Amino acid sequence: MLTSDQKTTPNLWFDDQAEEAARYFVSVFADSEIGLISRHGAGAPTPDHYWERLSAGGDAKALMCGWLKDKYGVSWQIVLDRQDAASAAAAGPEAGR
Repeated sequence: MLTSDQKTTPNLWFDDQAEEAARYFVSVFADSEIGLISRHGAGAPTPDHYWERLSAGGDAKALMCGWLKDKYGVSWQIVLDRQDAASAAAAGPEAGR
């Protein structure tokens, strides 16, 4: 049970309707607010950008199925959005990881 001095800080991921859901959740919890909404779209870095930067100096044996381990030992999963996945499928298996 939350007491008045406890704080809940959710981090949510939505494919769509994020702002609508966030407004709903804010209406449910007293004294709550929307802190940050991130949008990804045209001009955003590609999954390859993150893969190349995060895997540099990391554990080469930990590179599989979209997962990598960076030089600090933190594991990351690089997930394609729908548009990236469609582009990768059209490029064929030799273009993917």
